[in-house]
Amino acid sequence: LGAKIYKGNLPILPLTNKICTKLNINPAELISSGSMLIFAPDEKIIQKILINNNINCSLIGEVTEDKTIDFV
Repeated sequence: LGAKIYKGNLPILPLTNKICTKLNINPAELISSGSMLIFAPDEKIIQKILINNNINCSLIGEVTEDKTIDFV
């Protein structure tokens, strides 16, 4: 399987973005300690549970049939 990643939905802190821009680093390629990547058939259920428990979450992409990873 592959994935379609929504670049605009990636939660990147302003300071991280500033440093990455200065060093010409793609912030999507950094290690993100403390983060979870969750795959679920219905994202709304997972988002509701996380939000109700004061856990930040973002829908950053979807699984696709083709074997590529596209940043859109």
